[in-house]
Amino acid sequence: MNKLITALLVLALTACAAPIAQTPAAQQPVVVNVTVVAPASTNAPAATAVPATDVPTAVPATDVPPASAPEPTATAAPNPTATSQPAVGADVLSNITRSGDAFSLKCSPSELTFGATSINAYITKVQFFYRMVDKLNNMASPWSGGADTTNDGKGNYSIKFSALDVNPDVRYANGWFEYQFVGMNKTGDVVGRTKKFEQLVTFTLNCP
Repeated sequence: MNKLITALLVLALTACAAPIAQTPAAQQPVVVNVTVVAPASTNAPAATAVPATDVPTAVPATDVPPASAPEPTATAAPNPTATSQPAVGADVLSNITRSGDAFSLKCSPSELTFGATSINAYITKVQFFYRMVDKLNNMASPWSGGADTTNDGKGNYSIKFSALDVNPDVRYANGWFEYQFVGMNKTGDVVGRTKKFEQLVTFTLNCP
């Protein structure tokens, strides 16, 4: 009996003296420090990516609405004149004639006859205007002051124009004799005129 008790005590003391088994390092729990950052505002909505097709593009200049265009500036219509513009050419004078296409100071023919017919009842006088143009350099003289024509009483007006009637200052050696008829009323106002007959009649100093 005593031997049994003694054996149990020895076993108990031996167990207490035995070292405590250590848990391997691989089996120790790993502590991870996690830092949680709170959002600046919990009420702010999350950002949403805008699709590329939703990005607004610049509006071209041609697409500017009419409302933004500048207002056109109103231009006042010109006031009508008290007297109407004179008629021209065949509206007042017709049957424009001449006896030739050339004349000369020293050779025949030395004069030409020019004529016109009035078809306007207000025309009581027709004047004949001329100018000279140098064929060499195209220099043109001013238009003459006008010469009265002869009226046959039937609306036909004519004038014999001599080479001596050409102003001596513009008697070019070889030039164009250009002319125009102007119809006037009894108060001397212009009623109408023919076109200018240019580069149709030749004037020379000497014989051609």
